[in-house]
Order: sequence, then structure tokens, then C-alpha cells
Amino acid sequence: MRESIPDLKGGKKIDISIRARMGSSRLPGKVLKEVNGRAMLEIMLERVRRSEYFDDLVVATSLESRDDAIVELCKKNAVRYFRGSEDDVLERVYLAHKELSSDIVVSICGDCPLTDPEIIDNVILSYLANEPCDYATNLYPKLYPKGMELEVFPFRILEHTEKHGKTPEDRECVTHFFRSRPDMFKHIYVAAPPNLTFPDLTVLLDEEDDLKLISEIIKNLYPKKNHFTCRDIIEFIKLNSSLLELNKNVKRKIIGNADTARRI
Repeated sequence: MRESIPDLKGGKKIDISIRARMGSSRLPGKVLKEVNGRAMLEIMLERVRRSEYFDDLVVATSLESRDDAIVELCKKNAVRYFRGSEDDVLERVYLAHKELSSDIVVSICGDCPLTDPEIIDNVILSYLANEPCDYATNLYPKLYPKGMELEVFPFRILEHTEKHGKTPEDRECVTHFFRSRPDMFKHIYVAAPPNLTFPDLTVLLDEEDDLKLISEIIKNLYPKKNHFTCRDIIEFIKLNSSLLELNKNVKRKIIGNADTARRI
């Protein structure tokens, strides 16, 4: 499959955007919280860059002065950044990809610091193999650990959504407009294989308890294998199942009817 990717891409430009800001209400500054002296976003960028099938990577942050720190981290790591509206996340992501001249958008939330590049590539390949396609994701069915989600869609759909998405949910959640209309847009759902199926595990960074769990994972796995995978995480948690207690009581935010929608 990997040898055929140039043919599957068909000359299309595939760009990844990571939504990141400092203004979280539940855990302010969460994307720059540190483990072993490294910020969560920095660890995430290192992981995402291992994806084989993207052309450009951009961090979509806000114009707020508190997000200057995110910009400085991007500069330090030689990563593109785009600054736009803090509240109109749809517009921010749209303008970021318009500036990149993207053909295909890979959208990832900055509160998923343990994103696995192998999963990113799998969803990208699933999208390309099913073109013409409006939307591919591993959000459904809910089998992967929460925090491994990403979404892939053509820029033309993002542009259409920017023009026609009018509700607060549409503006706050980039994909709400077309994700909530499977009858109008062609959806591809990428299910987790058995060895990556663990829906009871949540590695989203929403609250302090999430940081405790994610920190334990990084402290234990990173020194042995700095490119540890989702499978490595699952195997570690299964051997240390008491760690699941750390964030089991965290209440996840709901946007519209999508309990995995991320605003950041």
C-alpha cells in the first residue's frame, strides 16, 4: 500500500492542521503543560511529524496574546503556524488551509498529544482509497482509545462548510456541519483493529486528571521508545490497569450531539 501512495494522492496536497490554544476553561494552558521538561504540544508535533503521507503541517492558534507562547514553540520547532479567531474555529482552520493551498485536510485536535502517526496514515490511506469521498474518520465506531481521533476531508468541503455553516456548533466544531449530515456527504468510518481496540482508555487532555495519566504513559514509555505507538500504550495500560482510575471521572464536553467534538 505504501508504495502506491503517489498514485493514490494523484498530485493532491495533503496538509495536517492541529488546533491549539491556551484558553481552555478546564485546564488553562494545557497544550504547554510539561512532562519531563517537554510541552505536550511539542511531544505531539514530534509524533505527528512521523506520519508519512502529509505535505505540510500547521498549528492553527488564535490571535490572543496568551497564544504567543504557542507561536514561540512553533518557531522553536520549525513548524508553521496560523493565527485566527479564538471562537470561530471553523474560520480559523479554513483560513489556515486556504493559506497552505491544501487539497486534502487532516484535522487533529491539540488535546490529543499521544496521537499515533500510524493511525494518521491509516485514515489518510482509507480516505484516498475511497475517493471521491467527503469525510473519513476513526471517530466511529468508537473503538480506539479516546484521544487517537482524526478527520480527513477535501478542502472543497471545508470551503463549503465555511460558507454554509451558520450555527454555533458549526463554527465551534470544524466538522459538525458535514459530520451531522451523513445522508448528504459520503462518510468513511475506519474501525480499530482488534489490537488497537480499547474504548475504555481515554488519553485526551481535558483536565488535570488526564494530565496525570498521560504523564505516567510518557514517563514510562518515552525513555524506552520515543516513538511509542497506540499499541504500546494499550499494552502498558493493560499491565497497569489501576492507571485507568486516574481520569475515569472526567466529564467530557459535548458540542451538539457529538460527544467527541473538540473545540480547541
